Amino acid sequence: MDAIITMDEHRRVVLFNAAAQQIFGCLSAEAIGADISRFIRGQLLEAQPEYSAEFDATGAPMRKLGQHLALTGVRADGAEFPLDASVSRVRLQGAGLYIVILRDVTERRRAEQELKRSQQELRGLSKAANEALEAERRRTARELHDELGQSLTALKMDLESLRSGLPPGQPDLGERAQAMHALLDGTIAATRRIASDLRPLMLDDLGLAAALDWLTNNFSKHTGIATDLIIDNTVAQVPEPIASALYRITQESLTNVAKYAQATTAEIRLERDGAWVQLLVRDNGRGIEAADRNKRGTFGLLGIRERVMLLGGEVAIKGEPGQGSEVRARIPLAAADAPEAVA
Repeated sequence: MDAIITMDEHRRVVLFNAAAQQIFGCLSAEAIGADISRFIRGQLLEAQPEYSAEFDATGAPMRKLGQHLALTGVRADGAEFPLDASVSRVRLQGAGLYIVILRDVTERRRAEQELKRSQQELRGLSKAANEALEAERRRTARELHDELGQSLTALKMDLESLRSGLPPGQPDLGERAQAMHALLDGTIAATRRIASDLRPLMLDDLGLAAALDWLTNNFSKHTGIATDLIIDNTVAQVPEPIASALYRITQESLTNVAKYAQATTAEIRLERDGAWVQLLVRDNGRGIEAADRNKRGTFGLLGIRERVMLLGGEVAIKGEPGQGSEVRARIPLAAADAPEAVA
């Protein structure tokens, strides 16, 4: 049962129902005649021009329950608690009366705070998981490049030495050596590709600008989609974890362009916007149809949103049929200084 307090135009209580007595811990006889501020703190009847005309004409509620009018209730012992309220006005024998319907939302606020805490914990776990994944990718890519890659290169050199020393008149051995040489070349190329897909070493060694340049050139080479990469010099060397996030967002965005957009060109812009770094990936493809909005590249787009959110950023993904699509991500540069931030 909701608490109901009726007061006059001078804010004095004239009716205090049983539910009000219960939540405020005050008897009706004691409450009647008291100023409403004894029980309620916050913006209740202060001047609100946007409601005045409707209020005067119809007496319709100024606020409805559930619209989060920020009020604080005060119990008889001085304890404060959150309230949700609806305010209406009536006229009785020429006098204006305000009817305030109140609901104690302590439990709801507690549940909201618990949900917020759980979400913060989940974001912390997601950050830790992303950090561990990126570190493992970095380690594996380095090992593939430095150990396996170098071993394969040495093996190729040994094979070349053996092939040059083969006795004449044995074409079968020469053909087998040539086939082994081609197989090694393919294996070395595959090793480099896998290592780069895991994490391009130039992202750590040369920075974000070089990594994006390699990514876009490689994308154009394999898809035939022309790319236009423009990088503001002020953000060419952004720190971790922002660099990793921007690289992965670009990578996933271009993957979506190749899979779904039917585009011939893609534009990638990286620039500074005040205290933020902004990435834009735009294509000239078929855009996003209404039926595709909830399914096109769903997991990839979720991954983009998650990376941006974990760094306190903002992301907008839009596109109109026949007019291409774009992904715009903004990340605060301060995210690099946050101890909990990860790639």
